[in-house]
Amino acid sequence: MVEDTLRNQIVRVRLTPQEKAQIVTAAKKAGDLSLSAFMRNVALSIPVIEKQRKIVPQVNRQLYYQLGEIYKLLEVESNRDLALVGSEVIEPLKQLLVQVRQDLLGFGDRS
Repeated sequence: MVEDTLRNQIVRVRLTPQEKAQIVTAAKKAGDLSLSAFMRNVALSIPVIEKQRKIVPQVNRQLYYQLGEIYKLLEVESNRDLALVGSEVIEPLKQLLVQVRQDLLGFGDRS
């Protein structure tokens, strides 16, 4: 029902300027959440994962680009040598390239 999900209730909280500044900072670190979303998540014990800025080494960026170029070569259907190998080899290789590229930049699946 729409009424169950409509956020139309207001809760007032009094804070010092320093407290508000701390909450604003925490909300930004938690993925640039709005104050409402951040406070709702914290008050309802919904985990808030702090966004961490990752520094990607230049070598990872270069390798990411080079692997992208290899992927493009695998995409070209007119490549006669790759056509001999077959898609049962090429498709898993392309998927592996995508995963490695994501891992290089810190976006890979962490499961």
